[in-house]
Amino acid sequence: MTGQADEVGATTRMTTIDGKYGVLRELSRHGNVTLSEVRAAEGVTRQVAWFEIATPADRQAFHAYRSVLRALNPAGLTDIVARPGAYYAVWQTVNGTPLEGVLAQPKKRQETVDNIRTLAARLAEHGYALSDADIVMEGDGPRIAYLRALQLPRTPEDITSRNASVLSALKNGKVRRKRQPGAWLAFIPGLLFLGGAGYLGAQATQIYLNPPVREVAGVGGQEARDAARKLTEAGFRVAYTEGQAGNQGVGTIIRQDPAGGTNLPIGRLVTLTVNNPPSIEVPKLEEQNLEQAKNTLKDRSMVLGKVLKVDGTLTNTPEGRIVSQLPEAGSPAQRGQPIQVMVSTGISGKVTFLPNLTGLTVEQAREYARAAGLVVTRVSEQPSDKPPGSVLEQTPAQFVQVDVGSPVTLSVAVARYSAPSRAAGSL
Repeated sequence: MTGQADEVGATTRMTTIDGKYGVLRELSRHGNVTLSEVRAAEGVTRQVAWFEIATPADRQAFHAYRSVLRALNPAGLTDIVARPGAYYAVWQTVNGTPLEGVLAQPKKRQETVDNIRTLAARLAEHGYALSDADIVMEGDGPRIAYLRALQLPRTPEDITSRNASVLSALKNGKVRRKRQPGAWLAFIPGLLFLGGAGYLGAQATQIYLNPPVREVAGVGGQEARDAARKLTEAGFRVAYTEGQAGNQGVGTIIRQDPAGGTNLPIGRLVTLTVNNPPSIEVPKLEEQNLEQAKNTLKDRSMVLGKVLKVDGTLTNTPEGRIVSQLPEAGSPAQRGQPIQVMVSTGISGKVTFLPNLTGLTVEQAREYARAAGLVVTRVSEQPSDKPPGSVLEQTPAQFVQVDVGSPVTLSVAVARYSAPSRAAGSL
């Protein structure tokens, strides 16, 4: 694979990727992507691009990258995996002449030039430039050996700028054509169209000086890539900027300038604001009922997602209480993201009991109550000489049999207050 940057040492690390690729060495790191040379199960050498997925935006960018790979079908790609905890692409070596070597040649075949320009157009359709790919030539055909992932697709202006050096090398090089029999007759059609060339040139000048005006389509709420494609197909240029809105999905358009419905000359710039809010921490919902969970999530500008019913016997979770959640408590998430929960259908046992909780902390007492299939519903404070925060009394009492799911009341020690022995003097 050619053109890899940030190459580090060849130190062998005894680690594996997804349990089937032994890491030989780390080649590069770019953003959240780590590229490693690995040994596959069949003994061949491959390269694995591993994606660290920490936010929904990272996950969305990976799936967009996977869609581009499926559309382009690179010669170097052997596998791409997307499942919780494992997001990566596997690449193999592609034989051929690097594109840089072909560009350095003083003469190039017309078929080679046409095929490279076609590949550049295909990459641009998906928001990528030629420099984002490692390309090798097999005969006249360019083949993609590796494609680097992007968080957001490039703008048409950025792609044009990045492709300029490559396309310029194709333009400036002498193209070697295979002369066909009767090629000397080719000048006759040129004479026939020579008279029309002046007219067409005049028309082109008129269009350049007075470009046609079109209505800008409204793309609010659409995914960034789809919105950009719709506007560029209409003849407008597109640029991205980032913003945040809690009521829309990450990666969607929340504003555009000019607004939809505006009449604008072809070729003018339309700026799209992509929703990319900062991540927040997922709150703990376990042991809460659905109504309490909704209120907790509402405070974080999040919503309750899919609710699954599960047997609460194994976890001793009373009926109607949340057993687990996804994403887990404390993990990063975006505002407006739904949180999926699993709710207990109850415990199969009929009765249970509590041990002696005296002297434990409130959190320890809650764990004991949960293990017994009970829920602490009330905690009161009582002045005491015991350590503050320790349990003084409990209801039900120790070893008293009660129904599973019954409430538990705790009395917790707080420091006593005593007035000073004598009045403080004046300051």
